[in-house]
Amino acid sequence: MAVLARNAMDSSDDQVVMALVQVIRSRQVKTTREARKSGNIGRGHLAGHENIIRDYFGQGNNPPIYSDRTFRRRFRMGRDLFLRIVHSVVEDDSYFVQKRDAIGKKGLSHIQKCTSAMRILAYGLSADATDEYCRLGESTSMKSLKRFVDAIVNVFGPKYLREPSDDDIQHHLNQNAARGFPGMFGSIDCTHWEWKNCPVAWQGQYQDREGKRSIILEAIATQMARVYWCPRVKQRYQRI
Repeated sequence: MAVLARNAMDSSDDQVVMALVQVIRSRQVKTTREARKSGNIGRGHLAGHENIIRDYFGQGNNPPIYSDRTFRRRFRMGRDLFLRIVHSVVEDDSYFVQKRDAIGKKGLSHIQKCTSAMRILAYGLSADATDEYCRLGESTSMKSLKRFVDAIVNVFGPKYLREPSDDDIQHHLNQNAARGFPGMFGSIDCTHWEWKNCPVAWQGQYQDREGKRSIILEAIATQMARVYWCPRVKQRYQRI
């Protein structure tokens, strides 16, 4: 009887799952059809560019509406650094260059695309959330974000995403020795990277104090605001 009851429950669960899958599929088809019918939305993207320039960079002789402090809080960096990144991204990827369509109408500007990408990264927003202000559709926001991240890695990766060289290690050793800490390279700390898709069998090994699954990385921070992975530094340090 117990086996029959368990089989009946399994069969019932299968039916529920099957019904749920069918509902999801029907909604996906419905959403796809509605998206095809909706067509392009006239978002007034030129106004979006003007709003960003007016609010954060100023137009003509008029200063920006929001202060440097507000800019730093909302973009997670200063205005000069943001512009440096934008210009580097534009030089690396022509996708961010403002173009004209077949009738001569201007497309989205590099400022709009980069601002949308930075808002998503800074606040963890969905791609659709930047539509109202930046005037980018969801698919365009996602494409801009991916191209922006790729360009950042291409431009700044060789300098900032690398192992410390022997000269780097010797430089920091000399600096810390002058401060009274001979043999010190930098300050060791641990960073916790949340692992959302951690396998169930491993979750007990990777549970942190907050109950989340995370990977602990030992990192070394230097006076030059560089963060290195500890094992790589240790290998070079021992060789020196």
